[in-house]
Amino acid sequence: MFRLMKLKINLFCLLCLSLALSVYSQNKKIDSLKTLVSTLPENEKKVDALNALAWKVLFDTPDEAKGYLNNAISLAEKLNYKSGLAQSYNDMGAYSSIKSNPKEALSFYFKSLKLKEQLNDERGIGISYINIGQIYSSQEQFNESILNYRKALTTFIKIKDEKEIAATYNSIGSLYEEHNDHDSAIYYMEKALVIRKRINDEDGLSESYGNLGIAYHSLGDNKKAIVYYKLDYIQNQKSGSIYNACIGMNNLSILYSEIGDINEAIEMAKKSAEISMKSGYLESLRHSLGNLADFYFTKKDYKEAYHYMAKWATLRDSLKNEDLTRAITEMQTKYETDKKETENILLKTKNELSDKTIKEQRIITYFIISGLILALLLAFFIFRGLKQQRKANAIIFEQKREVEMQKHLVEEKQKEILDSIHYAKRIQHSLLPTKKYIEKTLNRLHE
Repeated sequence: MFRLMKLKINLFCLLCLSLALSVYSQNKKIDSLKTLVSTLPENEKKVDALNALAWKVLFDTPDEAKGYLNNAISLAEKLNYKSGLAQSYNDMGAYSSIKSNPKEALSFYFKSLKLKEQLNDERGIGISYINIGQIYSSQEQFNESILNYRKALTTFIKIKDEKEIAATYNSIGSLYEEHNDHDSAIYYMEKALVIRKRINDEDGLSESYGNLGIAYHSLGDNKKAIVYYKLDYIQNQKSGSIYNACIGMNNLSILYSEIGDINEAIEMAKKSAEISMKSGYLESLRHSLGNLADFYFTKKDYKEAYHYMAKWATLRDSLKNEDLTRAITEMQTKYETDKKETENILLKTKNELSDKTIKEQRIITYFIISGLILALLLAFFIFRGLKQQRKANAIIFEQKREVEMQKHLVEEKQKEILDSIHYAKRIQHSLLPTKKYIEKTLNRLHE
């Protein structure tokens, strides 16, 4: 019992040490980016730094990454920095995918795609199609997935980007492999392999070898599967991709055990466990220890089987504790991020309300000024109308007065004429007796 506890303690210490060494370099880069973000002014470089920092922590502490991405999005929108905003949306799509929210992931990927189209970023457009295709693939929507992969392929062929053309062929092959169409999968994977060999894409070669190993393994052609798994392992060693080399060795160990070569399987699994231990790849180490326990059990070496099973159980427990610690850290980070987001929202709401109040006051002021202007215009027109009316009335009064005067003169003239007539008549009437008198007198004289 004491020996087993001592074994567990020593193993746990070794695991902690190897993990600490492996993450030191990564943490240094993260700290450097955090310092850069805190010192940069509010410009496009800060958006790029926030995006880079978010990507570095995305797969370990996704909620922390979300906080950086939200800040990047806010700043990019403020600066109208479309390229940085497109990258932020793309990485938010990856975050949503990690959080198993494909609907939200698609929304962000499509936003990123739209901006890349506005920027005429052909390579970015193709990558967006790949990301969208992968989401549809994860939802088992084969037709939508293959459609977007083919759009990506057309885009990359247009700009003659052979590296991305090969990657797209590989994605199409993997999609067919997921749907058990092994022949179509191998066809596209081999097309990708031809291009990657020609352009010497070392990382791509490793991916193609590994995928072809899986495809031939699924097809039941273990001989070819072993060939490609070995090529994958050699390529990863050549390119210095230790983690992928460990995965390749685990795949080889399982395949050797399936064809009955247990000793070769154990050798490969031990190599994988040793390298994983030194490099701190705990998940790969866990798989290697589990495989070794199974292989020794198959070999009926129960002592060794128990030995590796105990190591596997210890590592499993330590990973659970690590997961718990990570979960607590993520919850704390999420709390701080949400708190900051809430404060930002409140501040934004307050500013919006202030802006709204200012706008409303401006509108009211505009209405008052407009009303006063209208009132002044109305008063001006009324005053001018009254003035014109007075002028018109004065003219009419003068005309009326003139007419009345003329009428009065006419009446005076008529009166004078009538008076003259009456006077003439009176004179005439007064003369008539005289005439008679004369005639009478004359007659009397003749007598």
